[in-house]
Amino acid sequence: MSTTKITATLYQLQQLDLELERLIAEQQALVSSLQGDSTLKRLRAEHNIAQQQLHSGLQAQKEAEWALEELDQRLRTQEQRLYSGTVTNPKELYALQQEVQRLRAQQNRQEEMALEVILATESLQETTNNKAEALRQSASNLYVILILNYLNAMKL
Repeated sequence: MSTTKITATLYQLQQLDLELERLIAEQQALVSSLQGDSTLKRLRAEHNIAQQQLHSGLQAQKEAEWALEELDQRLRTQEQRLYSGTVTNPKELYALQQEVQRLRAQQNRQEEMALEVILATESLQETTNNKAEALRQSASNLYVILILNYLNAMKL
């Protein structure tokens, strides 16, 4: 291989290396622009808040469902005692009937509360999805604008 070919190849390699450095710097500038945009920051913050609220809502839903399961179990146990025939004392039977009625009323209230929590959680899920979509759309739009600006600058 001749010296001129080696020199030409090294020159091409150097030009490619410089171009690569320039492209990396431009990519970093684009990423910085995406991260530094105030609209994106606001949308990210709103999305994070929505995610935290959804997490809290899901936790509340689990707790409501657990409380309902616990009430169901207690009610089944007391009804089993009531209808099994093992309790024969009239006063004890009356107290057991009262306890079953109290547990049923409490169960109804807990079911209503659980349903409200489930509906609220579904609403939070929808809000979180909407915030995520707005964030994706805004980031995509900003990215397109930055690319177009870059392409226009390259033409100059």
